[in-house]
Amino acid sequence: AKDIADLGSLKEAARIFVP
Repeated sequence: AKDIADLGSLKEAARIFVP
């Protein structure tokens, strides 16, 4: 369950890092 939450957070972070 934590892996899924981390993945979502990572995706959001990637979106911020990548314009």
